[in-house]
Amino acid sequence: MGYSMDDILFMAVSTDDQVIDAIAGSDTSEIEQMYIFSHGWGREEREAPGGGLQLSSGDVGTNQFTSEDLEGLNLQDRFALDAEMNIKACNVGRSPLAQQIADTFGITVYASSKPMQFWKAQYWDDGFVDVLPGDLNSHGFAIEVPYNGDGKTYSGTAHVVMCPYLLGRIEKPLTVNLTIPWPFAYRPYEPQ
Repeated sequence: MGYSMDDILFMAVSTDDQVIDAIAGSDTSEIEQMYIFSHGWGREEREAPGGGLQLSSGDVGTNQFTSEDLEGLNLQDRFALDAEMNIKACNVGRSPLAQQIADTFGITVYASSKPMQFWKAQYWDDGFVDVLPGDLNSHGFAIEVPYNGDGKTYSGTAHVVMCPYLLGRIEKPLTVNLTIPWPFAYRPYEPQ
């Protein structure tokens, strides 16, 4: 991948048309990596079978990105050779949507078959301390803890990732609900 920080474009999209317009508005072979952060669902979880992305609240017809939005698209030329799309949304990997996106655009798509949430890394130094971005390996052992943010902004003072997780429950001697990061549920879908 040959991009620099000046080449990174952030776009807020809230409708299915805006996702397609962002891709269509790119030059030939321009998109090397694409990330979508959204709510998502798998095959059996909503009224729209086949999985999808919940881009915003409001009109169900336009704020959800589903396989119907891929029909008739011819935008493979917008993606660079070896381009990747990372879908950071719950359960999309439990539906055909991730594979359909890979096939439609001729790219590798990464999606999770489990729920996802933000996690931050911490290490022990007379109490838990947030790991700084880019500093993950300098403290030896670090743990991942759920990250709920500090309001609506991210200050950049902690190493934060979005990762699938498992829910667990221990019944004895106390009842404890556990949330455990599970990166193995985030996997690639190759074009076929």
